[in-house]
This record gives sequence, structure tokens and C-alpha cells, in this order.
Amino acid sequence: MNINLTTILLAAIMLVSTATASMAFDWVTFRSEPGRFSVLMPGPGDPKLDTSTTSQSPAGPYTTYMYTQPSDKGMFLVGWVDYAPTFNFNTQKELDANRDNFIKGLKGSRLVSERPVTYGTSQGREFIAETDAVVVKSRVYIIGRRPYMLIAATRKGLDDSLNVERFLASFKISRPAHATR
Repeated sequence: MNINLTTILLAAIMLVSTATASMAFDWVTFRSEPGRFSVLMPGPGDPKLDTSTTSQSPAGPYTTYMYTQPSDKGMFLVGWVDYAPTFNFNTQKELDANRDNFIKGLKGSRLVSERPVTYGTSQGREFIAETDAVVVKSRVYIIGRRPYMLIAATRKGLDDSLNVERFLASFKISRPAHATR
């Protein structure tokens, strides 16, 4: 997933007003038909589609989608990439690239930890990164021909671990994305 999350993530977290920071949110199930998934997100309302970008690469065009939703302690994001049907990728290299591009895009960040995860039989990776301002926990899954990325960013000094785990554990695919290679 080759997207610049720095602007989206850090700006959004820093713009969460003090009024929002003191509000309690109900959690709602967000369903994305084009993304073919559902996930619990803080409400009210559906997350905003902040990014829908088509880019060119040597292997052909790809489109990145990213939804964001603020919370009282940070931000939740979920997205995916649709690659050209002719593009074949190595799952482990794709997981590495997702992690590395995210860390690189989050200026001044460092990788704190990582571990393999799965969604059913699909491979994934969970990692934690931090900057001076935020702690980010992310999971990336390769499901069929689609990389999915879930990101929970919490302002440093605040504990939102229960909501972060609730968000990550709630991710469900509604129908597979394209046949596997």
C-alpha cells in the first residue's frame, strides 16, 4: 500500500478539538460494499473517505482507499488497495512494503514491535510504531489480491488500548476480493 498517511494521520489527530476529546462515542458497525468488509468504529456517523487515489507503477495502475474516523483519543483508519489484475505480488514482500512505507511516511517514527497475524488462512502482520505525538497500532492482511490495513492512532500519553483491540478484532470480510493468484 503506497500511500502517504503522514498528512492524513497526524493532521487529523492534531485537529481533534478539545470538545471532541471530551466526548464519549458510541461504536457502530461500518460496512463498505466496495471494500467488502465491516468493522466497528466510533460514531456518530460513518467514517470519511479521505483517500481514493489511483497511481501508476511499473506493474500497472493501483487504487488506494482509506476511511478515517476520529475518536476522543485519536483516530481510526481502515483501507485497502486494488491492484491491476495483471499485477502479481509476493505476500511477504507486500506485508514488508506496507509496514515500511507506513513507517517511512510517518515522519520521525520508529518501529516498536511487530508480529505475524492471520485472518482465516490469509497472512498478515501487526506492528506498533510511535512518534513524539502518537502511538500507532496497525494490522495489514493480504486477503485474496487485496492488502487491507487497519490503523489505530492514539495521542501519546492516553490509553485507548481497549478500543484499539475492539476495532482490530471487529474487522470482517463480507466476501472475498478477487481470486487468489
